[in-house]
Parts: sequence; structure tokens; C-alpha cells
Amino acid sequence: MPVIITGRRSAIVEARARELSIAELHQGVGDKLACLQAVAEKYRAEPGEVAYIGDDLNDLDCIRFCGLSGCPADAVGEVLAAVDHVCTRRGGSGAVREFITWLLTQGTY
Repeated sequence: MPVIITGRRSAIVEARARELSIAELHQGVGDKLACLQAVAEKYRAEPGEVAYIGDDLNDLDCIRFCGLSGCPADAVGEVLAAVDHVCTRRGGSGAVREFITWLLTQGTY
């Protein structure tokens, strides 16, 4: 179940979520970890069953919470050092697709 959690509010992200049939879109989120935990609880998912991709400092708590994590190539240094997979692509240039492909090769998702 794909979910988007973002600190920003954007009509573009809303339209993209609709195009991709992503029903869980949380915009303007101040505490991403609390939101992620609520979503995980809603779907009865254990932290080890959750994958997360993020690129900035406000993603670190979520990265540490979940079972597998990734980031785009242009993420901040602290995130680059904390994730399981660093994508070769930059944010907005196919990093999420690359991360999903990587997840599928792990045999756990």
C-alpha cells in the first residue's frame, strides 16, 4: 500500500497521487513519524514491514522506524548515511521508481 507523507502542501502532489491511485496522501505533516506510525497501525503493519524513502533531516525518524529505507542520490548527508539503499537517481528524476524496483529484489515486499 503506497502512502505519501509530506511536510509541504502541493496541488501537484495531490494530482500525482490521484494519477497513481494512491489513496493515502498526508500533506502539511509536521511530525512525519507520528503520521507513519498511525498509518502502520491502521493497516496493522509492523515496523519491519514498512519501507520508506526520504531525502531530508525530517525523514530520519521514519527511516529509523521502518524495516527498509532508501533515499534519492541528492539527499542530505545524514540521510545518505542512514538508509539501506541510496538510489542512483535524484529526487524527481525516478528515484522512487528505482527504490520500488530495489525493494522488489529484496524478496520481502
